[in-house]
Amino acid sequence: MAIRYILYSIIGLFVLILIVKAFLGKIGEKICAICLSFSLIWIFLLVMYYFGKFENLLLIGLLMGLTVLGSFYTWERNVKKQSTIFRLPLLLTLVLVGYYLLTFENLIKEAILLAILWVLFGIFYFYRNNRNLKGFIDKIVECCKKW
Repeated sequence: MAIRYILYSIIGLFVLILIVKAFLGKIGEKICAICLSFSLIWIFLLVMYYFGKFENLLLIGLLMGLTVLGSFYTWERNVKKQSTIFRLPLLLTLVLVGYYLLTFENLIKEAILLAILWVLFGIFYFYRNNRNLKGFIDKIVECCKKW
């Protein structure tokens, strides 16, 4: 039953955001009405969850996952090709942040793992033109392009 009201809310926000975008000119062009609608809904539901007014963490997590993936795709579309080597650490970081927002668990070990991964991929990035590593690094960058 809650899902129906969530869907109504997303649709309503989407239409409202489209209307507001029309008045914002150039600034409005940078706003994705779908992304903002989903994000505002899960943020609202998460706040309601913390106040004990909403219980469906599965639904919040699903909506949050859409924002995580949308953020990832937006980042990927706006960076230089060589920076896409950071896809894995970025996506895992976004997932970990989302998980933390849902659970508030102590994620120190996971954060350390991600920090090591970021450093490792940073090393790959800085040595991306090294002839011994270039083939391997090209495979990392092109991994999602071979579908």
